[in-house]
Amino acid sequence: MNSANFLPPDPSVLGDNMSTQVVAPDTTQVDVVLAAHHDALMNRPGVVMLGTTLDMHGLPAILIGVKAKRDLTGLPNQLDNIPIVTQVIGDVKALPD
Repeated sequence: MNSANFLPPDPSVLGDNMSTQVVAPDTTQVDVVLAAHHDALMNRPGVVMLGTTLDMHGLPAILIGVKAKRDLTGLPNQLDNIPIVTQVIGDVKALPD
């Protein structure tokens, strides 16, 4: 197939069922959800950091950093419709002031 001949689909033939449309959360929503769940997440075994990031689709998400791969077990995939991204980062040590 020659990409020069490719035409995108006509939106008018796709229908107007907007109930299947995905609405991306904005960063304010992510911050509110993260704040609401912060203490509960940080109290989970192995969780060493929380933050915000983008998921694999480029949408705002919550980042959960854990010490080891075993600490990923039982973590949620989303909170209040906000996607969760997890990362194994090892121990985190605060630097002295």
